[in-house]
Amino acid sequence: MSRAIALASLPVEVQAKLRKAGGSGSPFIAATIIVPFDALCPDNEKYGARCIKTPQGKFRAAMFLSSRYRTAKDRLEHTARTAMHGQRPAAGPVRLTVQCWFPDLRKRDMLNYAKVLCDSLKGVAFLDDSQIVVADWMLRGIDSEAARMIVGVTLHHE
Repeated sequence: MSRAIALASLPVEVQAKLRKAGGSGSPFIAATIIVPFDALCPDNEKYGARCIKTPQGKFRAAMFLSSRYRTAKDRLEHTARTAMHGQRPAAGPVRLTVQCWFPDLRKRDMLNYAKVLCDSLKGVAFLDDSQIVVADWMLRGIDSEAARMIVGVTLHHE
């Protein structure tokens, strides 16, 4: 994918920052990933628990990833791979910019969706989520017809 195509898919203010920070020949990663809200799973639904019987015949609680979380993570990872157009994951520090449009007026904590987003982008947009040095989360409003999160990933230039 050429740099012009990658830049064209980003908001104008992000394009300007990248041009200013990167110069004309600077290698960078830029991806915009549009995630439908119904593909997300909040962190408080990440784990489930059940009782299992141990070999000694006793019962204990066991934690596991919920099927909803696994499905959301797989769907987000596929969406991210598609949006990356074959680009390799960033190896340096990255900036994550997330814009949220919720489907209704119910009270939600948008940061509850951070873990599933970062887990899904790991190995796709960046090698490890420890590379995120700046993360901007913005609530943009309500969109009952197309609730979504738009996730931007760029190399961080100081």
